[in-house]
Amino acid sequence: MNYSIRYLNERGVTERSEFLPFETDAAAGDHAQGDKDRHFIVEIWKGDSLLTRTFRDAPKN
Repeated sequence: MNYSIRYLNERGVTERSEFLPFETDAAAGDHAQGDKDRHFIVEIWKGDSLLTRTFRDAPKN
């Protein structure tokens, strides 16, 4: 199954996206979390369904 992984900034604007095949939802999630530190929001879509949305902790100044 093909998944869309979207990397968004703090305003919710997509900075980058990938369209890749994975065997399972968990495999897609593992791949997406690799870039979580560089993006504020990571979304994983399977078809038209949002599977998960992960927010990075806001930087502490």
